[in-house]
Amino acid sequence: MRCRSTGQVGFPNLPFLFFILCCYNEFMNEAFTPEFGKNINERILVPFLPEHEVLRNKLKDLEGSLSDKDFLQINEDISNFSEKLEGKYPDCRRRQIFHALIGSGMDSTINITEDFPGEDSVEEFIKKLIIKYNKKPE
Repeated sequence: MRCRSTGQVGFPNLPFLFFILCCYNEFMNEAFTPEFGKNINERILVPFLPEHEVLRNKLKDLEGSLSDKDFLQINEDISNFSEKLEGKYPDCRRRQIFHALIGSGMDSTINITEDFPGEDSVEEFIKKLIIKYNKKPE
């Protein structure tokens, strides 16, 4: 095989291929160690509590029924509310209900099951969103 740029005969990418194979083999050796398995197991997603799953499904259903304009607006509302919670509560991302609101999964480190107090309640915020976006004329 002739290299287009140098005109040399041979396999110009052979050293690169050798490097890739060595890295792959090294990764595979590491991937099957007990330590590697522990890291993976710590990141297994856990299910939501039933009451949080209900809220999450209500929010998904609402988002699915909206026009494009309202869909963008509701996501902006959720983003603003979640940023407010993150600024106010250092443990915000360890609360299951917060992840139900933002639509993300949870691993085993997310272990606070209570809602936020008062006006910061995610459950109340979702109820307000349902009222606000269900009353808009089509």
